[in-house]
Amino acid sequence: MEPFPFSTSTSMTTNEKPAPGLRVGLIGLGLMGRGMGLSLLRAGHSLGIAAHRKRDVADELVAGGAWEAPDAASLAIACDVLVLCLPSLAATEQVLFGDGGVAQGAAQRATSGLLVVECSTLMPAAAVDFDRRLALASVAFVDAPVTRGPREAVAGTLNALLGGRPGHAARASEVLSAFCEKIFRFDAPGQGYAAKLVSNFLAFSNLAAVAEGMATAGKAGLDMGVLMQALAVSGAQSRVLDGLAPVIAGTGESRSIVTIGTAHKDVGYYLDFARALGSDGAVAACVESQYAEVVSAGFGDELTPKYLRCRTKGISA
Repeated sequence: MEPFPFSTSTSMTTNEKPAPGLRVGLIGLGLMGRGMGLSLLRAGHSLGIAAHRKRDVADELVAGGAWEAPDAASLAIACDVLVLCLPSLAATEQVLFGDGGVAQGAAQRATSGLLVVECSTLMPAAAVDFDRRLALASVAFVDAPVTRGPREAVAGTLNALLGGRPGHAARASEVLSAFCEKIFRFDAPGQGYAAKLVSNFLAFSNLAAVAEGMATAGKAGLDMGVLMQALAVSGAQSRVLDGLAPVIAGTGESRSIVTIGTAHKDVGYYLDFARALGSDGAVAACVESQYAEVVSAGFGDELTPKYLRCRTKGISA
């Protein structure tokens, strides 16, 4: 999931209609997983889900034709492809290699050929590690983080940033095409994650700049409605600014469903990644500190429009 409902990627492959009949296991039934599951069912795949505490989503998918397995290992035994959309590295690690996880199930398969499509936002090094460790269990792996949000997941119009070995891309695309309208290929493990970190860094940096600019505009006494009209036809126009325009002008709300804590995490991931490549990450370090301040004030679980209010009305707003 990305901070605002748009894609910033530029290298794309042409979508093809997914081949129906694949046995697909879905692990992670959050805001994005629900829409992915509905789209997979609509595309004609046989969908299995791991037992989940969110019974409303699980029950909805089962009512739509999905079948439920007790754990990830059971899905790994029964499915051709597993799609993961989990909230953290720790959760992904547990599902892949923990007790009742994918690696355990893969060892019990009658045939090789299982493919794992991981759709979260993680560090690129994690994909390289997962690819290596799963290959030892005869499991293929691709990192395929997605952009856009839950509405697009339901509609099947997400975008995927597909990393992984080139030989796995075609199989992954069959499944991704069920919930993605565009698939952008980067043919090496970890490059999908890397592209997502760059995308999120650019978006969250833009948000930080918008918040500071609007705070200055407010202190200067500018009419925010007129200012937003002017910015919309200037070099400052951006999709982030467009998404926040109703909030700034006081005429509506943003569609963003990303928390400030997630923004802080992703900018931190990007900063670590950039520094590992030899960059000083000067801009990222500044942006990360801005989000860290708001998170430290207790707003980590608030949605990103709250960041704008904190910066324009004071950190205690």
